[in-house]
Amino acid sequence: SKTLNGYILRTKSSSHDLDKYVNKLSAKDFINKKIGQDYVIKTIKIHSVHDKNVPNGSWAFKSNNDFAGALLYFNDTLSDAKKVIIKDPIRNPSEEQIKHYLDKFIKRKPLDPFRITREACYKNIQKKFFFEELIPNYKFDKSPVNEYKFHVVNGKVNFIYITVDRLGINKRIIVDGKGKPLNVSWCKKNDMHKFSLSNFTVSNNLIKMSDIAEKIASEFKYARIDIYDSDPSPKVGEITFYHESGLARFSPDALDYKIGKLLERHK
Repeated sequence: SKTLNGYILRTKSSSHDLDKYVNKLSAKDFINKKIGQDYVIKTIKIHSVHDKNVPNGSWAFKSNNDFAGALLYFNDTLSDAKKVIIKDPIRNPSEEQIKHYLDKFIKRKPLDPFRITREACYKNIQKKFFFEELIPNYKFDKSPVNEYKFHVVNGKVNFIYITVDRLGINKRIIVDGKGKPLNVSWCKKNDMHKFSLSNFTVSNNLIKMSDIAEKIASEFKYARIDIYDSDPSPKVGEITFYHESGLARFSPDALDYKIGKLLERHK
């Protein structure tokens, strides 16, 4: 069918040439060239068997090619973004404890994107682990750092999928390119409850973030650009081309067909 989900399902198995954009390390170079380093999440260091020292200060530890999330160290607390290795945050861990959990994170059964979703762009990426600057969950004024997923079609932001206060109310909302809420959900069945937000005001940074997303996605027919609305400047989290691997459902489905027609029209 001529839908956005249909487009994702049709194209994901032939996307070998997109690997440098979905690789979380090489994507940073591309983003830097497009919009400058101020909006790039800084890599602190690449982890290696020859250097297992843990960086000072706060950090996120993740893989460049894995769905397992990240280990987070902030305010003397070690936690696991997806609770894969650590269920409950550990206060004041020793360096030996931290190294133990880093090792477990590396050696756990990989959540390999290609094996799980068959998206070909992930198939040949050499797996690396790295520390990067941590994007706090809350701003200086204690308001949440929300994640804006800009869906850019033919160079223009068409709609934005927003993750609101992930550690608090943890809701989702979809807005149009100007920030107007759309009465639509796009998710798997067991996540429908997250689309129940009654009041939401989009960020004052919306125009700036939209501009960033369009510059990054300018050479792609369709791309999702994830941006954290953080202090003192927004940071680009990742580039992806296959939201939920095409398996999430639009309700109602008019937007799915609308984007599908746009993509079909610009072959």
